[in-house]
Amino acid sequence: MESAAWTAGDEPVAGVVGTGSDSSADEPSLEESLEGILAEYGGSVVPGSVETVCRADPSFVVALGDAALFGLLQSGACIDVPVLPVDCRTEIDGTRRNSLTDAVRTVLEGDARVRVHPVLAVRIGDGRRHRALWDVTLATDEPARISEFSIESQGESIDQFRADGVVVATAVGSHGYANAVDGPILSAAIEAVVAAPIAPFDTHTDRWVLPNDDLTLSVERDESAVAVSVDGRTLDTITVDTRVHITADGTLSTLLIPDE
Repeated sequence: MESAAWTAGDEPVAGVVGTGSDSSADEPSLEESLEGILAEYGGSVVPGSVETVCRADPSFVVALGDAALFGLLQSGACIDVPVLPVDCRTEIDGTRRNSLTDAVRTVLEGDARVRVHPVLAVRIGDGRRHRALWDVTLATDEPARISEFSIESQGESIDQFRADGVVVATAVGSHGYANAVDGPILSAAIEAVVAAPIAPFDTHTDRWVLPNDDLTLSVERDESAVAVSVDGRTLDTITVDTRVHITADGTLSTLLIPDE
């Protein structure tokens, strides 16, 4: 998806979620370095938990690592605030920790751009809702164990196949694991996901591009427990009686730093 211009506004507040870098007695901490930069622009830094940061009504949020970005996504507390990912998965915009101060200065100068990524809601059975930025994976929890899976899209049966698992990915996630199992790369300009089997028993099993709303994954044979993972984190183990429902659930905006 195309990026758009974005400015932090007057008296910007930078939220910082995640673990800062260690520093010696002679070196400022990461938070202290950011506080110095924000002060130059009449702003401030609020580090802490997702709840603490979001209560401060930040102009943008610095997410230090995949765990911080995942926590922001799951909370939904300040989901409309642009995020600057730091040391996160390579498929997403962002920067590295050793370039963070320069990146924040770029943001405050108004030279960063914002890119919007579709997000999925994932409900395992009747349980709580999770959110996925990259992908949702069902896979047998034992190596080399095969099971049988089915995919439904908007109430229509798409296919049923034997495999080690199945992955459903967003446009940004289609560059990762889904692509490694021969799924196509998606453009974020279309409201779709890619669904691909993992190590299918029949090597001629299809891959699909499907609407990103009202998708259901099911385990059809009670042969092995199946782990459900969202963005690389295993959340639950299911059996043949549990269905995984996937729907579109808004967007997440990330800050794009030119030349990074």
